[in-house]
Amino acid sequence: MLLSSILAFTTVSGVQRKITNVLNRRNNKAIAGVQSYFPRLQAWTEDEEIDHAVALLKKLVVKPNNADPEELVEIEANVVEAIDKKLKVEDYQGAFEIAKTFIDEYSHEKSFEIAHRYVSAGYEVSNILKKSRSPTDSKRLEVLSSIVKLSKSLVESYPGRAIAHKFYAICGQEITNHQGTREKILGGLLFEKHTRIAIELEPTDPTCHYMLGRFLFQVAKLSWSERMAAKAIFGNDPPSASFQDALDCFTKAASLRPSGASLEDQLEIANCYVKLANKSQAKMVLQSMMDTTENDDLLVDAKDLLESLS
Repeated sequence: MLLSSILAFTTVSGVQRKITNVLNRRNNKAIAGVQSYFPRLQAWTEDEEIDHAVALLKKLVVKPNNADPEELVEIEANVVEAIDKKLKVEDYQGAFEIAKTFIDEYSHEKSFEIAHRYVSAGYEVSNILKKSRSPTDSKRLEVLSSIVKLSKSLVESYPGRAIAHKFYAICGQEITNHQGTREKILGGLLFEKHTRIAIELEPTDPTCHYMLGRFLFQVAKLSWSERMAAKAIFGNDPPSASFQDALDCFTKAASLRPSGASLEDQLEIANCYVKLANKSQAKMVLQSMMDTTENDDLLVDAKDLLESLS
């Protein structure tokens, strides 16, 4: 693919000058020197504006050790915009690949905004692979390992950013689901720690309150033998929680959502009421779910639970 192929997307001379200027700022590097990257560029230029292609071309020419800070800011803005366009249409694989191209070229410290999008898109890609292949698919575990490593690094480099803690909690626990008992317990403790930190930093994020509610619900469900097993491994009592604690989290999450309680919120709230022996409240919540016009698998679970309470 030649530079002329990129220019074919527009006749605006200003864009041509922009590309020329980029190359000139790097001592007139030969076009042949970047042609090996053009296959990676092609998919982008097929459905993104020429400025994004220019930004990626610029990134491929500029090297981290001599990059102009102003250029990096411009690159970041264009890459973030392109990633967000992919995320908006739920093209998680596309978003992941664009972010990965940047992450591979630069250290993540160059751009928190791109790095955390890489992690979030990668998590969605891992979920897609989980459904289309299997939870232990090698490609899925490779993606998970990559985003766990980066999310941990983001927490260390940006301890004051709630979204870094949020995704470290999510991804860190997810990968331990395929490891031993000790690792799973450690994953749960890591999940609780970083979810609570995320809530402290961003108390209006409904997802984090929902996440904490799910954790507390599972802790409240632990049997005596399971708690003793956990204590035997670590020598300390595992975390404790009540179903009321979980209910408070789910209720908080529902109250923070702009469009009101989600189906996930409502089902978990109903489950808490069942555990608290408040069947009338559980039925009321489940019945309200039945009134929705949405077509969601959660409604099947809600219907089954409602019937079990009759």
